[in-house]
Amino acid sequence: MHRKILFQDHSCKQSHLTELAGFPSNTSLIIAGDTPSSYKQTGVQLKERIATHEEGIVRYANKVSEYIPLLADAFNHDNKANISRIIALLFDSVCTDMNINNPSYSTMVASVLSAGAYAAKNIGLRFCGGSIFALCDPRYVPQVVQAITKPSTFVHVIEKEQIIF
Repeated sequence: MHRKILFQDHSCKQSHLTELAGFPSNTSLIIAGDTPSSYKQTGVQLKERIATHEEGIVRYANKVSEYIPLLADAFNHDNKANISRIIALLFDSVCTDMNINNPSYSTMVASVLSAGAYAAKNIGLRFCGGSIFALCDPRYVPQVVQAITKPSTFVHVIEKEQIIF
């Protein structure tokens, strides 16, 4: 992976992008997905919820605005404990504030965390299916991959040597 990593904050009219100066040391990135689902349908539902200024959407947007600078700082200072904590807070907000109770996300995130990942979160917002990312020490990659591998799952591992800043 030889590109800049950006965190997106869509809570403001013009999305704010936070560029990272570094990636946590001794960390592999795992991207995994479950059965695909229609993001178009989810997008329509989310647009309706945003248009009505639903309380949970507003709470989530406020948390993203608060947490993204903290997460970027944790990445830039190689603070895995804070990375883990903040990513968990963001995932919790997706589930509780946005009410995205996706069993695939929950199962995959719980599986990778119990197998040794120090952080994991959904990618995108889907009510079923979808994908996650996980961060882990390279020595735990085999266990993390094994924890989420099933016939309908894809898994991509980006080893620490492939992450260049």
